[in-house]
Amino acid sequence: AMPHNWLLVRPGRADAVGEAAVALGARGFELNWVPPGSDVLAATKLVDHNREEVLEFTAPAAPGDYPYVCSFPGPHLLMRGVLTVR
Repeated sequence: AMPHNWLLVRPGRADAVGEAAVALGARGFELNWVPPGSDVLAATKLVDHNREEVLEFTAPAAPGDYPYVCSFPGPHLLMRGVLTVR
C-alpha cells in the first residue's frame, strides 16, 4: 500500500519530472516527491492508501496536451495520463 500523488507538468516534461523526483532521495517524503522547478504546474500532496485529496487548479491557458504523473519513485513510469486543453 504505497502512497501516491498527482502532478500536472509542462508538455514533454513528464519523464524529466519523474526522474527529478527520484533524485530527491531522502528529501522525497519531505517534499511529497514533488521536485522544485517550473515544470510542475499543479500537484497534490502525497496521499496514503484508502485516502483521497481534492485539488483545484486553473487549467493552463495555452492549448496543448499536458501530461500528469504520480511522481512517487517507481509509479512515474506507469501511472500517467494526459490533460488536453483546447
